[in-house]
Amino acid sequence: MNQAIMLSIIVGVQHAQKNVAEIVRAVAPALHPQVELLFCHTAADPDVPALVGAQGQIRPISGPTGSLIPHLWRDGILAASGERVATTTAHCIPTQGWVEALIAADLDNAAYGGIIENDPNADAKHRNRYSAREFIAQRFAHGQEFGLARARTQTFLRSLLLILLSPCIFVVLIKRIVSASRRKPELRKQLRGTWIWLALFTLAWTVGETSGYITSLRDRLRRSTM
Repeated sequence: MNQAIMLSIIVGVQHAQKNVAEIVRAVAPALHPQVELLFCHTAADPDVPALVGAQGQIRPISGPTGSLIPHLWRDGILAASGERVATTTAHCIPTQGWVEALIAADLDNAAYGGIIENDPNADAKHRNRYSAREFIAQRFAHGQEFGLARARTQTFLRSLLLILLSPCIFVVLIKRIVSASRRKPELRKQLRGTWIWLALFTLAWTVGETSGYITSLRDRLRRSTM
């Protein structure tokens, strides 16, 4: 571990390379020599290396095509040299004082949280959004990873049962959202007029999770016949 680096900030870049330069300015590495900034990206954001360049404390890290944000964070954590690590995404622009707060944070409990809101006074400003197509693909991919991870811990019969019951995933998720909206009036207002999109995104997760179950079971059957 490089003792000169106190903090490694790992930025997962997913369809948000246009924010890279502004994140660099916000973190201001020249003012924080004890901080390194790692931009983890895939071919979906091909301009990241050019935007970052060779700037000492700032490094681009390329990951496999299709990597999700947690995969990018993993790559960054493996490459980090700091005593402590912070993870964020390129969709969020740090506000003034964010880096100082991370450096000064008491990490006795191992983790330190921040606020991410569409609010200029928040700790990190949420700048850009996914397109509908990108977010559907993202929901599918995350659902698929969840299904794969869950199926790996199940017996063959339970994996088969998960596939048979997978149409219920959509109903369960929508029911949870409806229940939460009933408890929180502000959430109910935000969801007004968006239910079609919400149903579409939830369906994408459902199909992805089901795909994960099927893929896991298929791989298990293939291994058993080898």
